[in-house]
Amino acid sequence: MKNLFSHLVAMAFLATVSIVSTQAADSGSAVAGASKNASDTARPRRDWYPFRGEVASVDEVQKTLSLRRQQGVRVVRLEGASALTRAGGNIAAGDIRIGEYAHGKLRKNEQGLEEVVAAAFEPEPPAREPKAARTRKASARKHTTTAVAP
Repeated sequence: MKNLFSHLVAMAFLATVSIVSTQAADSGSAVAGASKNASDTARPRRDWYPFRGEVASVDEVQKTLSLRRQQGVRVVRLEGASALTRAGGNIAAGDIRIGEYAHGKLRKNEQGLEEVVAAAFEPEPPAREPKAARTRKASARKHTTTAVAP
């Protein structure tokens, strides 16, 4: 009788373990499927990055624009598809003035050179607030913890 009872308990245990492991495997595949679907709907990686600086020189023959920065000079290429604007209106590469403030979007071409996607030119850089006047945005915490006194 003891032997029969121990066999029944062992079989019940094995049946429970197999059911739980089957359910875990099913939920694991559902989670993997859900993450796969989430990655399909995620935004595509952008192919541009921002730039800014003061125009140091413009070479219309080589179609380059040199920007003076704190770290030195940055040379970027101007392409035919580059959108160049000043005060909301389109301009040509020959209309760019030395000393203007330039900002916009760059991307790397197949050769690894930086080329202008879009650029706006202004007489001077926008005024920045003093560091003391800037305020930090309040961070939104997902989980807050509170200390409980014993």
